Amino acid sequence: TSINTCRDSLAIVSTLAQQGFVSSKSTADSDTQTFLIRSVSAFVEPATNDTTNGKVVSDSLRNITEGLLSSMTIGQAPIDLSADNLQLSLRNDLSIDLENSTLSPPATSAETQYGVLPLSLDFAGSTASSCASDDNYVSLSIMKWAVNPYANSSDVLSPVLRLSTS
Repeated sequence: TSINTCRDSLAIVSTLAQQGFVSSKSTADSDTQTFLIRSVSAFVEPATNDTTNGKVVSDSLRNITEGLLSSMTIGQAPIDLSADNLQLSLRNDLSIDLENSTLSPPATSAETQYGVLPLSLDFAGSTASSCASDDNYVSLSIMKWAVNPYANSSDVLSPVLRLSTS
């Protein structure tokens, strides 16, 4: 069916991003980054019993995130990407800079307008250093699903926060 063809296409494109065919270094690539995140966002649907869509969405987002994080230089300014159904922040920070810090995905314009408190993650003390590479940098992403895409999870009523490190 056509939805399966589209899912397959998203999986292929995200694999290309994971393999380094999308960079986080140039301004020209920022449109591509936004397009990729909006593409994933378009597939996000409220949770159902269909495990295929949630897996494709989650795997595609992971692939794109890994590709962008691997192309970031150490200490590069965070990259914030936002789409209707997900908000994502990519970072490559010195672990000491994350001590006692609070990280949040970017807010949507509606959240900003209405003063919605952001979902956040606190790094107490030097806990971020456990995620650091040999050069003491922490390459991570923090994101929020606006809609929970995971199958059989209708009991989860709040937004879902996701943290990943590489």
